[in-house]
This record gives sequence, structure tokens and C-alpha cells, in this order.
Amino acid sequence: TWGAVQKDMFRIYQTVLESTLSDSSNLRSLPPFMQEQLQQFVKIKLIRHVPAFEGAPVQFLHALVPFLRQQVLEAGSPVVRKGQLLHGLHLLAQGIVEVRQEVGGAEAVVQTLRDGSWFSEASLAAEATSQVSVTAITACTVY
Repeated sequence: TWGAVQKDMFRIYQTVLESTLSDSSNLRSLPPFMQEQLQQFVKIKLIRHVPAFEGAPVQFLHALVPFLRQQVLEAGSPVVRKGQLLHGLHLLAQGIVEVRQEVGGAEAVVQTLRDGSWFSEASLAAEATSQVSVTAITACTVY
């Protein structure tokens, strides 16, 4: 049926798109308007993974995209420091980070996050300071 063909084509397109996005030289070879559209696609895909935004209308997700600011971090770089004032949700597009918190008087890794994860969601409801530190373990792209 036509619906099944459309689903197959979208799956193939998404696979090609994701492989293109993982190779920055391919991305740079695209026309600027396509680069912008692909970056918007990636940001919306990240936002959709956050439970607070599941089922949100596409128009709402598009309205959030301009507020996302990309940070590219080297391994070992701090993403969030304990006590830092949080200004919004962090979306981990690519890479691995460790979340550290004081446990029994010593700082310990309490969570390891990977591609597609999010953190600092408490700052969506109200101004908050971080109770944890988050450090890039690999090179990371964070919004």
C-alpha cells in the first residue's frame, strides 16, 4: 500500500540523513538552506525525547528551536558546575557526560548520559541552581 511505501521511504531518508549528520564534511557540502533545515530537524528530534514535550504540536517545537544554543565541548570540559544558576534545559546531542554529586562527603559519579539525553530540567519550572556537576567525558555537542 501507499502508506507502507511512505513509511519505508521515510525510514530510508532518516537513515541517510543521520549518516550525513554524523559526517560534518558531508554537512558542510550541502547548500546553506539545507544545513539550516537539517540542524532544525536535529533540534526538534532532541526536544521530542524530553517527556515534558512528548505529544507537543510541531508548531510548538519549531517555536522552541531558536532558543537552543549549541555548545561544542572537549573531553574534560565542565558542562554544568555545582551551584551554577541554571538557565534552562540541556540537551545532549552527541557525546558522553558524567553527572557527579556529593555522596557521603565525597563526590561520586551518579549517572552517565549519552546521545539524546537531557538534564537540568528543574530549571524549566523555576529558577534553580545545580545540585550536581556535569562533565564531558568525550567531545560533546550540547544545546
